[in-house]
Amino acid sequence: MGMTKLLPIALLTLLAAGCASESGADAQTDDSDLKMKGVTAEERAQYVAHAQVWLDGDPAKIRARSPAELLAGPKADDAFAFEQEVACDFVEPDDGDKLGGLTPKFQCKLPSGDVVKVKYSRDTKQNREVFAEVIATRMMWSIGLAADRMYPVKVTCNGCPEEPWAAYVQKYGTTFNKLRYRDPGARGTRRFELAVIERKFAGGAKIEAPSGSAGFSFEELPRHPSSYWDQSAAERRTYDEAHPELEQLDALRLWAAWAKHADNKTDNQRLVCANDSVTANGKCTRPILMIQDMGVSFGGGTELGGLKYEAGAKASLDSWKNQAKSPTWKDFSKCQASLGGSLWSGTLDDPHVSEPGRRYLATRLGELTDEQLTAIFQAARIERSDNVVLDGLTGQNRPATVADWVRGFVWMRDIISKPCPIK
Repeated sequence: MGMTKLLPIALLTLLAAGCASESGADAQTDDSDLKMKGVTAEERAQYVAHAQVWLDGDPAKIRARSPAELLAGPKADDAFAFEQEVACDFVEPDDGDKLGGLTPKFQCKLPSGDVVKVKYSRDTKQNREVFAEVIATRMMWSIGLAADRMYPVKVTCNGCPEEPWAAYVQKYGTTFNKLRYRDPGARGTRRFELAVIERKFAGGAKIEAPSGSAGFSFEELPRHPSSYWDQSAAERRTYDEAHPELEQLDALRLWAAWAKHADNKTDNQRLVCANDSVTANGKCTRPILMIQDMGVSFGGGTELGGLKYEAGAKASLDSWKNQAKSPTWKDFSKCQASLGGSLWSGTLDDPHVSEPGRRYLATRLGELTDEQLTAIFQAARIERSDNVVLDGLTGQNRPATVADWVRGFVWMRDIISKPCPIK
């Protein structure tokens, strides 16, 4: 369960009754018609303050998930098999339904009539988010966090421009992107070997704030007072016991910093209401916090104050492990993780975490076996990225393998497995 200490008794009862298992959430599909609009600022603040963080962090359930499940991804009626061949028709850009962001994507209509969002990369370098987002979402799902569903597929797009993203960019994109993607090219049948179809988290519906956004900032989440890390161990334990709701929030902050979720602007997180938790008068009895876009992750973070999110910031093993340029801890003595955010849109910057929060995340990551990790990196098709590692035998660079990523993960996990030596 998430942050429940301050919730009224009636709401606690509803939460206890409504906490479905992950296997139950897998079978649900996204109800796009269920959007909690008209939420007041005060209501939204209460939802954020008392939202569930971990859907199911039971270590036994983490161990029980098979590698085959992790390779396939969450089960649902709208799921796609690993590397499934998908044929669809290109959907022209529409001002009323814009695709945001800076990385290549397009909308495509399936024979069923369903319109899906396709993220693609024409080669191993154009859009490394097709690797990073699969790693991040499969890992979040595996340890019990809410996550969107990213299905690695092969797409044949009919009536598609040579560069479909350029059609969207030239229609309503930023000036910067228009300079990068000038010409969509001729229409025809195009094939994308490295594509991912995104399905939204199946366990809940967006809670839209008065501004129309369903996102949240890490800065608005409850946290320990800054004096916490200067107190004695006994004083910190007393505070932790009085505020158990902060344990999972600190684990979420550390997850974001450890995985280098560098593009953590408000729109890349989401506040949702769990399915079957909207009352007749439109209130939510079980809000959930989730990270919805971790395209810039498992790399070295940003450069130039967030001006650059280049290849090294996305699914880059060398950058992720580089403790000189992008350390995991900024100040290990005070349990302060290292994460450089954007100067203008970042919401998480070098977060302090409590020892219970560190332990909560480390315990759950520690349950993942080498076989499970292998399945996650295979699902991301990471061997098709342009990652290289230095071969200790030859002294030469060679392409990074799934096994290299598994070893890298274990090495990075070990860094946060040790208790912080706070006085």
